[in-house]
Amino acid sequence: MMSPHVYTVGQAVKDWLEFGLSGRDPETVATRRILATQHVIPALGARKLPALSAEDVDPGWRRKPGPSAREHCSTSDRS
Repeated sequence: MMSPHVYTVGQAVKDWLEFGLSGRDPETVATRRILATQHVIPALGARKLPALSAEDVDPGWRRKPGPSAREHCSTSDRS
């Protein structure tokens, strides 16, 4: 394993994808891999892991409120 001073978020995520998902459902693994490679690694991958803070992560990952399931279904039924 690398020194924590040079270990990046991208390397940690890649290690987690390779070693941390054993025994998981294949669909779960596929979903996590897509999320990691399309979102987490591009956004945060170059950051040094020890330097990562909540402020680095929070603004880009907050979920914006969307329609409730009922609103979504009733809207979909009308189209």
